[in-house]
Amino acid sequence: FDNLRKEYDFVMVSPTGTHEPGRSYCDVPGYRERFYLPGNGPLYHEDQFFSFDYGCMHFIVMDSNYMDNEEGKAKKYLGAWLKHDLATHKMPATFVVMHHPMFTTGSSFDDDIRAQSMTKNYLNLMYRYGVDFVLCGHEHVYCRTNESAKLPQIMGVSGDKHFDAKNKEIFAALQENVAVTTIINSDGDTIELTTYDKNGTDIDHCVTKTRPPKQRHCSNCPNYSECKGTGIAEKNELENQAKVFGRSPLLPDSKSGIIVGETTFSDKSLQKLKWNEYAFPVLQRGKLIEKTVYGFKLTDLIGNLNGTDIVSITNEAGIRFRYKGNELERSNIGGLPAVIFLDHSDNEGGFQSNYRLAVGQQYPEQYNGRQWIRHICKIEVYHERY
Repeated sequence: FDNLRKEYDFVMVSPTGTHEPGRSYCDVPGYRERFYLPGNGPLYHEDQFFSFDYGCMHFIVMDSNYMDNEEGKAKKYLGAWLKHDLATHKMPATFVVMHHPMFTTGSSFDDDIRAQSMTKNYLNLMYRYGVDFVLCGHEHVYCRTNESAKLPQIMGVSGDKHFDAKNKEIFAALQENVAVTTIINSDGDTIELTTYDKNGTDIDHCVTKTRPPKQRHCSNCPNYSECKGTGIAEKNELENQAKVFGRSPLLPDSKSGIIVGETTFSDKSLQKLKWNEYAFPVLQRGKLIEKTVYGFKLTDLIGNLNGTDIVSITNEAGIRFRYKGNELERSNIGGLPAVIFLDHSDNEGGFQSNYRLAVGQQYPEQYNGRQWIRHICKIEVYHERY
């Protein structure tokens, strides 16, 4: 992009995607020089959630990697920032931009679960405060929702990697195996979107009126007379609480131990555990009754994996690691399967045990770079859909 930027002098903006090496791309050298980051997001996430105006349009850029956190304090924290931003901007057209979709084509394993969570937690708020369009990607399909969706959504796709759409009923326009560019124009009263394929052919076009927001107020805010419906009192209160706590509420709570279905299992018990759930959490709380010298295999916990199964491991920092089933059944590093090791344990209380998932390690002290994960807080398995 550098040559294009020098020649045409344009600004690039991007939401955080799925392949970030840590908190975000923002710390990667050269990122800040190439991408626009106003830094006006919520505390601890200033460069992952932000907003800006362009012409008569307001854009809210969101890191959807954190938006499926179901904890009440996480929804309230991010919701307060979003509500304040939507209640204070002055532009007639409003867009939310994020990587994952709220309305999914079902082309990827974990899209349905994430979309249901984001829709449940944030869709009504966006609708109430006048968002006109959600712009997203992730599923490598181009589509535009029909009138059955509460908010219009445009999903873009670029490059030559494409998936097939499984859910098609909710879309007015859908194109598979195509790379696109969508041009947005607005005069304040209407929004016009035109989508072109890589050959410049117009493959989709729609015009819609901008949606005026509902009355902007926070009915449960005791400081309404002071903040005048902007939500600033609620936002400041939650950010001050986060400062005292010392971390973002959007990150999962740090826990210890391994519990499945609220029950602590020994290594022997885990071997007898039957796989009967689509996905389940492995929470760090409590302590294993027994443990082997080198830990137990991941397959003891979740059953045998197919090569097409996707295993998603989330650590307590909220960073997600994804593997294919055959990568964990027999790692290409040392040819060993993935195992869970006891990292360390508080001998006094026994309730501060930390476990890590290791791929291809022969003993707990071995280090294989990114092939091992500290402090597991969630493991999910997604089976191939037919």
